Amino acid sequence: AKLEESMISYIIKTNLRNQIEKAQKDLSNIRNKLILQKADNSIKSIISEAKQFVNNGVRTAVLTANLGSDSKVTKKAIESIRKETSDKLSFILIGIDNDTNRINVISFVNDDSQSSSQLKANEWVSFVLSSAGGKGGGRANLANGSINDISYQDIIIKSANEYLTTNIKV
Repeated sequence: AKLEESMISYIIKTNLRNQIEKAQKDLSNIRNKLILQKADNSIKSIISEAKQFVNNGVRTAVLTANLGSDSKVTKKAIESIRKETSDKLSFILIGIDNDTNRINVISFVNDDSQSSSQLKANEWVSFVLSSAGGKGGGRANLANGSINDISYQDIIIKSANEYLTTNIKV
C-alpha cells in the first residue's frame, strides 16, 4: 500500500513490485522444501517403527508424527507404511502440526484385522476424535478426521490405545 502512495515513477514501482513478488515466491519455495524434508524424515521414522511392530508380531499400532498439514505428505506416509509393511499392520496415525495447531488422525485397517478382530478404521477414528470433541469419517478400511487444537494430543493418543485394548475382538 505504501509503495502505491510513494512519489516514484511507475517503472520503478513496477520493478519493486516484481522484486517483492519474486522474493515472496522464493521464500515460499524454500519453506515448502524444508517442510517436505522434515516430513520425509518423519515418514522414515514412522516406517521404521511400523516395521518393528510387524517384525515383533504386532498387527495393530498407534503411530504419531509431526507431518505438517499437507494432505500430500499424509497420503505419502500412509502409502509408505502400507507398502513397507505389506499391509500387515493396521494402524492409526496421529499427525501433529504445531504450526497450524492441528491434529490429523488417519487410520488404515487391513482385511485381516477387519475380519478377525472386527476392527474398523472409521469407528477407531471417530472414537479417538470424539474424546477431543471432534468428528471423523471414512470407510471400514480407511478413515480420517482432524481437530484444530494440539492441546488434545495426549488425550487423543490415550484414546487411540484405549480403543485397541477395549474394542478388539479376538
